[in-house]
Order: sequence, then structure tokens, then C-alpha cells
Amino acid sequence: MLWRITEAVNEELLDCDPANEVSESDVKEVQLEVLDRVFMVMSKDGRSHLNDDDRGFIKKKVRGMVRKFMPAPKLRFAKLD
Repeated sequence: MLWRITEAVNEELLDCDPANEVSESDVKEVQLEVLDRVFMVMSKDGRSHLNDDDRGFIKKKVRGMVRKFMPAPKLRFAKLD
């Protein structure tokens, strides 16, 4: 069960950050937080397979966290003093 959740989280991470701009420590934070929450719900429900709600939560949570951790874009023009 953990492998299935981890695989879904990692796939979403690749979709959100194909250039690997998010730091390794932030990626691990995303993985741990999402894995923990999905695993708790699945365990409570007595399920061993991901359902559409799980996948939707993974997508929403990973995308939000990646957006938060993504480095700021470089400015195209210098700021005026």
C-alpha cells in the first residue's frame, strides 16, 4: 500500500516539477506529508488500493506544496532604484 501511495506522489511531483527545481529536502517533506495523510485515511477505511478521491487529494496537495516550495522566477528586467 505504501508503495502505491509513494508512486502516485512521485508521479505528481514529476508532473509539477519536471525540471527538478524544488530542493531535495522540500521534496521529502511533500512525500512524507502526503504519504502520511493518505495512508491514515486508507488505513482508517480499511482499504489497500487508491481510489479517485485519494488521487485527487494527492494531486491537489502535491501541486499546492510544490508551488509553495518552487523558487521565485528570475526577473527579466532589473528593478529601478
